[in-house]
Amino acid sequence: EAHWAYLCWGSMLSELSDTEGAIEKFERAIEIKPDFSLPYVHLAWAYEEVGQTDAAIATFKKVIALEPENVWRRNNLAWLYFDNDMPEQADSVYQDIFNTMNLEGFTKADVASSWAEMKLQDDNIAEAKRIIDEYVDEYSENVFSYLIRGVATFAEQDTSAALELLENAFELDPGHPGSIGANMGFNLMVKRYDRVVHFFEDADWSEISEGNRMNNYNQAAMAYNFLEQHDSAQAVIQRAIAIDPDQAFPYTTLAETYFFKGARDTCFHYLELALEMGFDPDDFNLDTPPYPQLAQTLEFQRLMDKYQADRGQLKN
Repeated sequence: EAHWAYLCWGSMLSELSDTEGAIEKFERAIEIKPDFSLPYVHLAWAYEEVGQTDAAIATFKKVIALEPENVWRRNNLAWLYFDNDMPEQADSVYQDIFNTMNLEGFTKADVASSWAEMKLQDDNIAEAKRIIDEYVDEYSENVFSYLIRGVATFAEQDTSAALELLENAFELDPGHPGSIGANMGFNLMVKRYDRVVHFFEDADWSEISEGNRMNNYNQAAMAYNFLEQHDSAQAVIQRAIAIDPDQAFPYTTLAETYFFKGARDTCFHYLELALEMGFDPDDFNLDTPPYPQLAQTLEFQRLMDKYQADRGQLKN
């Protein structure tokens, strides 16, 4: 069983960030048993990690030759192409999948969603929706198909239908970062603050990354402020800051909260702290409360003048 031993050895070296050593062990496993597909998979990703893209692509093609019925190996190759700025080759892989493989049900929906996600990352919403509409049947809907259709429907300016589609995604998986972020973000955008709080309170946060949680907590705090629940807003935004105290944007929301609570000096303290940490003064939305009131104060005008001038000097 030496091929298994070398595969495990290579995997351990990879976890220890010794990618070159891992490549050597994966290659040895293949030399011992050339029809053993797993070391090819690991070897392909190791080649990609060290910048040997051509070798990674060639290796994944060998995997596909060994496992022609495994659609996810083909999916891996498509993303390898896409991540290396070869979208036409990625599309070709997916077209071949749907032309030659008899996919059904949830597998077909998941592969189509992966292709659509690729299009969404490329800002091609229309093509993402076309893929979902063509390959995802109603009975096999998944989270991402609802998200794609929801975003596309927003682009078509049908807000109520879009929000319903996004809510379907949340009901399927309240712990999916896309379903949480889309529902909170779009409801905040259309000023349905009670729904933002609903999704925040009902979400499953156990698998959400720290970066996503910070952004979502910030949105929830903004919604609580607009609902005049300022103590809740303060508690939530402090949770966001605790995740990463070096991020600037939550301090602006904390500042807004203190303004709403009547603590004007504390508000300006946190606004200046955010600006010192790199928050762009041009990102303040002066049409949204409390900034119409803040914009009339001498303290805010001085902060804007100071930090806009500083950023201008940096750009020059």
